[in-house]
Amino acid sequence: MKYVALLRGVNVGGSSKVEMRRLKGCFEGV
Repeated sequence: MKYVALLRGVNVGGSSKVEMRRLKGCFEGV
């Protein structure tokens, strides 16, 4: 499910990139 949110962020792009980086950091933490 989390990966889906990540992919959606990629499609949105723009300001979502900031959130993407935050999500990516969470994934690396896991």
